[in-house]
Amino acid sequence: VDVLISLAISQEPKYFRKGWGDLSVPLQLLEKMESDIEKGKGERGLILKEKSITWKEYPLDKEVSKTIVAKEGRFLSPIAEALPKEAQHCNFVFIEPVPHHQATERVVKEDFQPIVIMLPGTGESSFTIRLEMAKDLAEKYGYSSVLPTVPFLGKRSPRDQERFFIDSVESMALQSFGSMREAAALALFFLNRNKRNRVCLSGFSFGGAIASCASSMCLIADADGRRLACASYAGCSSPAVICDGAFSRMIDWDALMVKNQQGKDCSRDEMIRSLKQDVSNYLDKFSLPLLVQGHIALEKKRRRKNRQAAVCAAIMRDDQIICQKRGRDLIGDLQMGVSSDSDNDVFSVYQLPGGHVLGAIVRSRYQKMLIVEAMERIKEPSKR
Repeated sequence: VDVLISLAISQEPKYFRKGWGDLSVPLQLLEKMESDIEKGKGERGLILKEKSITWKEYPLDKEVSKTIVAKEGRFLSPIAEALPKEAQHCNFVFIEPVPHHQATERVVKEDFQPIVIMLPGTGESSFTIRLEMAKDLAEKYGYSSVLPTVPFLGKRSPRDQERFFIDSVESMALQSFGSMREAAALALFFLNRNKRNRVCLSGFSFGGAIASCASSMCLIADADGRRLACASYAGCSSPAVICDGAFSRMIDWDALMVKNQQGKDCSRDEMIRSLKQDVSNYLDKFSLPLLVQGHIALEKKRRRKNRQAAVCAAIMRDDQIICQKRGRDLIGDLQMGVSSDSDNDVFSVYQLPGGHVLGAIVRSRYQKMLIVEAMERIKEPSKR
């Protein structure tokens, strides 16, 4: 099914129709972050203050509003200067269970406030699916949820971008890096707001990758890892996944050839193989392994360990959209970011039957399962 879906989508507008873009812009942002990490200032640019966020009511259906309340927040992206005008502000919906609800009273009694930051999947331009999951988590468990938008998707897409098909490699790197920074800023905001708060970053597909990277960015910013969890569902560790498997059919390789000067005498297939490697090498710079390495390096400088207390992940056994190697790489990278005694109380991974499309269909059930498992583990900060 994954292959059939990708074949159908490949007839649509393609990724990278404008070619490479200015590759130096995302690299400069990355180098600035690496410089801050080297100076021991990993939190720079990630600290949101209450006055930095503008709030307004978010309309809900009358029936839905019986169990949850919602408001919409908006803040300037940490990489706003590099983004097109339409993408410079991050909008998010904050969902809370209504006061005195049975599930709300349970978390009050247990003296912790669970907050889930739920990132969108590839092409997910509305809040619909996540709002339904947030409603269920509020009603059954008393969890609050934050549903962010991401650059180059939905209302934050440039006017000339066709649907979710990002039009350059530069924009893909900016989307990935910007999403990580924004999600990390939100996580830090809620962690710093109240010591009772526990935050779980979660996402499906592209969102799983961003959640994983954002959780590492929080540790780089010296967040209290004992109150932080990650739940990645059918995710990967790098935006370079777009060069693999079924995704590669959705790329406008001809547009990328225009400025590429190497291999002029090669066949088209050989040229595409070379381009795949070039694009992959570039996008891999904005990936989880580099963030984990930066975090571990900072730990040595700080002379203390600070690892997130819970990581739960699931990959799809027959995934053709996110290749198996990318899924396995994510698991290994996530494992490096948890407590050093990575036992079953800290880290868990599931391999589910089916491919990416089936994963999307059963997402509500299994992503919520991962979130609840991760959140239950960080109710009480451990002594790790």
